[in-house]
Parts: sequence; C-alpha cells; structure tokens
Amino acid sequence: MKRTLRIALTTLAAATLLYGCGKSKENPEAAATAAEPVVGGALEAAAKAGEVAAQAGEAAAKAGEAAANAGAAAAEKAGEAAAAAGEAAAVAG
Repeated sequence: MKRTLRIALTTLAAATLLYGCGKSKENPEAAATAAEPVVGGALEAAAKAGEVAAQAGEAAAKAGEAAANAGAAAAEKAGEAAAAAGEAAAVAG
C-alpha cells in the first residue's frame, strides 16, 4: 500500500513540475488540462491503495474472530477434561 501511494505521489509531483513550471503565466488552463490525466491517475491509485488497506483490515478482523472462537473452544474442552478428571479422582478416592 505504501509503495502504491508513494508511486502515485511521485507521479503527481513530477506532473506538477513538468506541466506547471513556466506555463502558468502563459496559459494557466493548458497546464491544468495537461496535468489532469496524471492527477486523476494518482488519485485513482490512492483510492485503490485505500481499498486494499480496508480489505486487509477486514481480513485481520476475521482472523482475530476465528482465533477467539478457537481459544474459547479449547478452553471449554480443557474444562470438560478437568471435570472428568475430578470425577475420576472422586470415584477412585
């Protein structure tokens, strides 16, 4: 994600330098029009990076929930085993 965002920002900076230097006094609309596709691409890349980050967060939340469920099941089984051992000890005693 950081790599994609870095590429997008570098592209945006390069477009600003290439299209913005020396053209703003001559024809400001030409510079804006020339930089428009690059800026749009950079914004689109940033949006995709945000979407990927959201998906990664969602996957991490699901993994955490699965781990919590597995831990609860293991604790329940351990409790049952301890209860069975206690009963066996009571019968043997």
